[in-house]
Amino acid sequence: MFEREARDDRISELPVHIIHHSLCYCTKLNLKEAARSCILSKRWYYCWISRPHLIFDQFEGNKYMPPEKYVKLVDQSLRSHVEQNLRLELLILGYRDEELDSHLDTWIELAVKLNVTLLGISLPLLISLPDAIYAAKKLTVLWLCRCKFEFDISTTCIRFCCLRDLSLYDVHISDDQLQRLIERSPYIRNLMLQNCQGISKLHVFGLVYLEDLAAQYSKFDSVIVQAPNLRCFTYAEHEDNFLPREIAILDGYNTLQTLKLTGANITDQQFRDLSYKFPNISELNLTECYKLKNIEIQSEKLKIFTLLKLKSLEKVTVQAPNLLEFDFVGDKMPFSFMDPSSLERAQLVFSSLSTNLLGLARMLVN
Repeated sequence: MFEREARDDRISELPVHIIHHSLCYCTKLNLKEAARSCILSKRWYYCWISRPHLIFDQFEGNKYMPPEKYVKLVDQSLRSHVEQNLRLELLILGYRDEELDSHLDTWIELAVKLNVTLLGISLPLLISLPDAIYAAKKLTVLWLCRCKFEFDISTTCIRFCCLRDLSLYDVHISDDQLQRLIERSPYIRNLMLQNCQGISKLHVFGLVYLEDLAAQYSKFDSVIVQAPNLRCFTYAEHEDNFLPREIAILDGYNTLQTLKLTGANITDQQFRDLSYKFPNISELNLTECYKLKNIEIQSEKLKIFTLLKLKSLEKVTVQAPNLLEFDFVGDKMPFSFMDPSSLERAQLVFSSLSTNLLGLARMLVN
């Protein structure tokens, strides 16, 4: 009997890091269901309250957590980590009840005290971030949704010396604040800004480690990038963009491999300049760039090419012998030449039934 009990309790003998891995990664359970795993053993209960990944979503699937229960759960978890000096790697806070805003400052202060490395915050409205967040010197990933930056650039000390990934969605931040944030985060590799307010210029200088930059739907007057190791640049503008935007990539001539432009108000000449400056682009995506009429591409590196809804497009000449994937959505067939010998996948969608299919056949045969 005792031997059987010993065998049945082997789950308690698992190393702590294995149990943490199971709780943090291997299960897709919500908080309530995952907490039930603690009945497996007393040791699993300890591992549950000491897990390094804390994810608190007030709406998990179709289940709603009342505010008072959400506050109790977050408070107990964070304070338990502080009292026992436990490690905290990841903290995600997501809620929709505005009455929870009054607790946000305390939660962020506790997370920073625990040297959190990955922090994600999603709020119901634009809420100002506490100054405590700028002291998170161990932070490597920061993901913010519907937050507001109100720090004083002359007095606030920003210590994002380890920050690698910065993603801002529906965030309010001024030009000067963004510049200061970039200056104090020299090791950023991935920078995403989407639907941000308060910014008119995105000028990125000095980020020598920056590899991926995405600027989407933020109504910038100008985007100027100086990043010698840039590999992927994504720019998207709203469909009603009729004002000229200055888009300039000052270096990264040999490193840029992916270029994605949506709604960009660029001309044929500007596109030719981009193509000439960045000869190593392997993935090119042009969507709703309505000023483009004549596109000429000569590249041995291009492997993925996407053209979507370019209403003014009249002619496309492509010489890309290593092209593997091609996607096209439009009203007519504007291609004068394309070598399909290496194509592995092609998708052509025409919104007009009067498309010249004979022209398509000739293009593929040639």
